[in-house]
Amino acid sequence: MVGESHTNQLYHDVELEVIKGLFEAGKPVVLALEMYNPKQDEALTKWVSGSTDPNTFMEQTEFLTTWGHNYRYYKAIFDYAREKHIPIYGANIDKKYTSKIGRGGVGSLTEEDLQAIPEIDTMTIEHKCPINSIICIRLKVYGMLRWVRVLYVRQKNIRMQLLFFWQEADM
Repeated sequence: MVGESHTNQLYHDVELEVIKGLFEAGKPVVLALEMYNPKQDEALTKWVSGSTDPNTFMEQTEFLTTWGHNYRYYKAIFDYAREKHIPIYGANIDKKYTSKIGRGGVGSLTEEDLQAIPEIDTMTIEHKCPINSIICIRLKVYGMLRWVRVLYVRQKNIRMQLLFFWQEADM
């Protein structure tokens, strides 16, 4: 998993170099992108296959409405994936759910919402490790205590778990 600051070109350049390095070393590479959800996989597949042009790709993936960051940050990655036929998949849930969770936490989802998205189990190792890594990096490297306060407000349902992670990490 490689992450970045969405509006910093340097991060995207590093991502591209990681992708190239893995691909050129003969490792299987698949891009699972946060900006898309599985409903957009068909448009992503068309892009990789070369059967669509950039404008159609942007329209079909609803790039400007589902993500909104400048396409130029991602262009080289998309172009390389297309050139090398590296599969791209949407890894996120629909924006209406991420927005709702961002505003009011997981507890703001209705039963209908919960039926439409994968189960959220915050007690699994698959959840704990990335969350712990993100928090440690932001706290230690970026000193983003404000970010943690915002996370606390928005993600009320995982507050205690985050505290548990920090205690385990001996921060």
